[in-house]
Amino acid sequence: MKRIYLLGVVLLLFVVLGAIFYVENSNFYSYVELVKELKTPSTTTYTFCVVSVNKGPLPMSANILVAVSAGVQSGIIPHTQYYKNTSSIRVNPFSTEKSQLTVTIPNSLQVYGVDIEGSGNYGWSLKLTNNNTLLSVISRVDSFAKFYPVQVAISSHPSFSTNASIVYVTPHEIPYYIAPTEGSVIAYPNGTLTYSVDFILNTQYIKLLDGTYNLKLYVNNTLVNSTSSSIVQGQQVNVYGNLPPTYVLNAYNGDAVYNVTLYLDGEGLIYYFNELISI
Repeated sequence: MKRIYLLGVVLLLFVVLGAIFYVENSNFYSYVELVKELKTPSTTTYTFCVVSVNKGPLPMSANILVAVSAGVQSGIIPHTQYYKNTSSIRVNPFSTEKSQLTVTIPNSLQVYGVDIEGSGNYGWSLKLTNNNTLLSVISRVDSFAKFYPVQVAISSHPSFSTNASIVYVTPHEIPYYIAPTEGSVIAYPNGTLTYSVDFILNTQYIKLLDGTYNLKLYVNNTLVNSTSSSIVQGQQVNVYGNLPPTYVLNAYNGDAVYNVTLYLDGEGLIYYFNELISI
């Protein structure tokens, strides 16, 4: 009789656990959103946010795979391959967790699909499925990022001031210029773009003592980079900075205008270099 009783208890326990696991699996789900796209001369990097929602009574650990199918059109059927990354996430009961992952593909390839797959505790699984909504978002953001490489239009009246004398090579020579960096555009699903530039200073054109200098880069009167560097007369100095976000239409129409200033001081010398640029 005891054995029958114990067997009944064990069976009941299995039923209860099975019911709890079923409730947990039924109340846990994950989905993926595109956060941004970074375009460089050779690659495109997509940053995805994996959102995992646990409405069940147990903690859940899961692995979510994002696979971007990319290739080239050759004939009727494109030749594609998967570029993958996985996010591991743990979600407490009745809570939500987010994590980010990136997938990088060559610029020579076109995205044809985005697949999502998942597995977790208690037998939870997300079958490999093609996310058409996410694919359409990627296609739209790809069209934004086509405003690359960024063309920096320099104003005709650069300005600078100093407590030292400027040394010109020619009457029309200026000691600096602004150029796009290698990863010079980030596109977002809301239609905004963030460009980054290098403020490039050629110290051969100015009076400069060898030593350590403080460099501060301002865009529209906002500090975007502050650093110090040992500079030797004649050396080229690059200072990197992100421009404030702009909308796609502004970039398309050339209406994204920025006031960029480099402040340099050290060894008793002070320089201000200023340029008004448009994208």
